Amino acid sequence: MASTVSTSTTDVTNEAKTKAKYQPIALPTTEQMMMEDVMSNCFVKTAISGLMGGVAGLAFGLFSASLENAHGNLDGPLIGDAGKSTSQVLKEMALNMKNKSV
Repeated sequence: MASTVSTSTTDVTNEAKTKAKYQPIALPTTEQMMMEDVMSNCFVKTAISGLMGGVAGLAFGLFSASLENAHGNLDGPLIGDAGKSTSQVLKEMALNMKNKSV
């Protein structure tokens, strides 16, 4: 009798696995179809990639400008300007970031 119970339990678990394995194909909703149409437009793709490239350029420019001000000017000889104020360093970082990302 115990073997009958274990067999039926095994059948139930196998049946549950096959039900979970095969899902019906759902048709896309109108919102999904509209979003697909918008994203297939070349102008939208160009705008998104330009925006993302600009953000990446600003991020790399900020990173390289922060490294440059941490140890002086990396393009020239090292000059010990330890007496700079925070606002001066931030202004230099902004100028260096602009120069390196444009």
